Amino acid sequence: MEEFRFLDEKLLEFRKYQMEDKGSIIWAAEKGRNSALVYPTSGGKTFTAFMVIDHFLPKGKIVFYAHTNYLCEQHLRDLRTFFKIPSTEINKITGKVTAKKRLEHWQNSRIIVATPQTIKTMLENGLIDYSEVAYNVFDEMHMADKKYAYVYLANKCNELNIRLLGLTASTGKKEK
Repeated sequence: MEEFRFLDEKLLEFRKYQMEDKGSIIWAAEKGRNSALVYPTSGGKTFTAFMVIDHFLPKGKIVFYAHTNYLCEQHLRDLRTFFKIPSTEINKITGKVTAKKRLEHWQNSRIIVATPQTIKTMLENGLIDYSEVAYNVFDEMHMADKKYAYVYLANKCNELNIRLLGLTASTGKKEK
């Protein structure tokens, strides 16, 4: 079995394809490429992303994006369950969190779960240093189009040479 530094392996069920994809995603990131993971619903996208996060966590902050507060809550709960780091280092930044708390969470977190629009606004206002980020996960990446905050954030990642992983069960429309 794979050895992870921060993931609690006892809680995970490892599937061969996830382990193979994890290796491919890490290899691509180290070659300066982003990755997309398209599995059907319940195929294990989130846990594959967790394995990738385990690799990048020592290199800086991880930002895990979800487009709704409900999904952010779900990811926050799962990250705090599966990662063996203090829960105070895994926090949520959404519009429902006060501006003061958002800044505290940014400064004190190793893993941040956030809505893309909230981080986009913080970046546009010069409130956070995105160069502290080692890796990003975009859940429901098929949501990205010209007007959605994922596009702005992906461009910011490209500018700063920060890699990202997009997750989806549906690739969406061809134009996106």
